[in-house]
Amino acid sequence: MILKEVMAPGTIANHLKAVKSLFQYAADNAADDDPLAANPMARVKYAPGDGEERDDFTPDERRQILLAAREAEPHIYWLNWMCSFHGCRNGEVADMSTRDIEVVDGIAVFNISKRNRSKDQRLKTTVSTRKIGLHQAVLDEGFIDYRDAVCRKHGDEPLFPDVKLDLYGRRAGTVTTELSDWLRNTVGIKDPRKPFYSHRHTATSFLRNTLNEDGEPVVKEDIERYILGHRRKGSHGGYGKHWLRTLKAAVGVIPNPLV
Repeated sequence: MILKEVMAPGTIANHLKAVKSLFQYAADNAADDDPLAANPMARVKYAPGDGEERDDFTPDERRQILLAAREAEPHIYWLNWMCSFHGCRNGEVADMSTRDIEVVDGIAVFNISKRNRSKDQRLKTTVSTRKIGLHQAVLDEGFIDYRDAVCRKHGDEPLFPDVKLDLYGRRAGTVTTELSDWLRNTVGIKDPRKPFYSHRHTATSFLRNTLNEDGEPVVKEDIERYILGHRRKGSHGGYGKHWLRTLKAAVGVIPNPLV
C-alpha cells in the first residue's frame, strides 16, 4: 500500500517485473535441492489498471507555475522551466551536468546523453539520447547564466549539486516528491490529473497540435517524437539528420505564457 502511494502503477509493475526476473535467473541457475530452484515470485501478479489519465496545464496554470518557480530553489526553478518548454522527463533534467549545455553552430543545445552521467543515472530508453535546441524563453530567463555560475563555483559538475543522490545514485528520485509537494502546496494545483509530469503532456500537445495557415502541423511527427525521446514510427524516421535549427524552431511553437 505504501508503494502504491509513492509510485505510479506502471513503475510498480516495472519494479515487480525486474524482481521476478532476478528470482527466475536464480531458479534457472540453482541446484536441484536449493530452495531457489523454484521461483517464489512466479505466481505473484500485479495489475496496474488503466490509471488516471493525465491532463494538460492550462495557460493560466503554466503562468502560475513559472512565476512561482522564480521564487523557488534552483532545481525547482529550472526543472519547471526546462520541462515546460521542452517536454523533458524529470530525470533528464535533474541529473544533467553543466557539460550537457553546449553551443553548436551558434545554437544553445541541451545534449541529453549518458556521456556526462554516472552509470546509475541511466536514460529511460536508447532513443532518449538526443539534442534539443533550447527554447528562447529559457535562454531569456537566464539559464545559461545559471549554468555558468555553477561552473565558476563547482567546475564541470552536476547542474544541481545541492540535490542529494537517492539510494539508486540518481537525483530524480530525490526531487520527484519535492516537485509534487511544491506543485500542490505552493502553486496550489491539486487536480490529481495534473501532476508535475503534465509539463510533458502539455508540451506534447503544443508540438502535435500547432497548425500552419494551411491547417497542417507545424512540427512533423518524426521531429515531435525525436524531441520527446519517443521511438520513431517506421523506417523513414531513421533516415536523415535532425538539424538543430529545425529542433529549435520546433520547440519554439510552445508559447511563453508570461508574454
